[in-house]
Amino acid sequence: MKSFDVPLGTSDIDLYFACDPLKSVTLVGRIQQSDLVGKFETISVAYDSLAPCFFLLARNPSAFDCPVAPMQDIATTKVDAEGTFTVELPNFTTNPVLSGADGFEFSIRKGYLEPESKDFQSPTHSMKIASSYPKDLIFIPRKIQIGSITH
Repeated sequence: MKSFDVPLGTSDIDLYFACDPLKSVTLVGRIQQSDLVGKFETISVAYDSLAPCFFLLARNPSAFDCPVAPMQDIATTKVDAEGTFTVELPNFTTNPVLSGADGFEFSIRKGYLEPESKDFQSPTHSMKIASSYPKDLIFIPRKIQIGSITH
């Protein structure tokens, strides 16, 4: 967040906004099931959380609509024949709004992936936001539970 202190009496003002780029975190992962890995498989990573909306709503309770769109395509990477991939993710741990969010969604053509380790799973089974990840973090297909049936 940035704030500007601008006198209101002047109508022709140029304001320059310099973004402070986030640091990144390297994740080296592996898809456990080799049958999920195709010849040209790509993993897409998205950040899809309502945390920024709740933050804005707390500041302006009269707002009914969330102007923040989910951040799709944060990163994409190719998966090798053994199911291994490397991806650079933004380090959201220093951002007070984004750090408490659900996490990163990993998807491939055949569906969503989740970390096998419960230590890195968010409550929605996406990957928790962290300042570092273990090497060769294993990902498995996300199972959807509907009542007593698992898909």
